[in-house]
Amino acid sequence: MTTAPTTKTTHELREGDIVRSHGMRLLIDQEIEVYDDTRATSALILNPEEVIEIGFVPRRWIERGRWRIQGNEKARWRIDAA
Repeated sequence: MTTAPTTKTTHELREGDIVRSHGMRLLIDQEIEVYDDTRATSALILNPEEVIEIGFVPRRWIERGRWRIQGNEKARWRIDAA
């Protein structure tokens, strides 16, 4: 039996969550900042080599090692198991 992927809104994200975006697995390992109705954080890219190989995101962005996650309560994110 296949289960649907877990999703969360930006407001439901917490430290320790692993978010999927643009082929990346992103670990929220820092405080989530609050700006009015928007939430944002800089997440650690867990699979940089895989993302570089796919070529969807420019290499120079991946080499920074972090990716910005941001959105309001309407944005939804796929969450991976840890």
